[in-house]
Amino acid sequence: MRTPAVLGALGALVFAPTAYATLRLASARLFPEPRPEEVLWSLHSGFVWRALTAAYVAALVGAAVAFVARHYPDTVIRALVPGAIVGAALLLAQGLLVP
Repeated sequence: MRTPAVLGALGALVFAPTAYATLRLASARLFPEPRPEEVLWSLHSGFVWRALTAAYVAALVGAAVAFVARHYPDTVIRALVPGAIVGAALLLAQGLLVP
């Protein structure tokens, strides 16, 4: 299971939470929103746009990972675990700092 496509997909899955947490933390710091409990429904939901942007960025990163995995599959495999740990730490920070 060391094909570049599989490693690229894993890279995208590992990077998606990192991208979302980074976008959430940056948007909360730079562009404060109204409190979610005060807004029942909004046509411009920040969550939807952040999730879609994170998915798009993760797909681009997945393509880059697949390209790199063609030449260095072992390096990509070793980088996935620390990447997942960083993503989990960023999601934890986002959940605690900007719920």
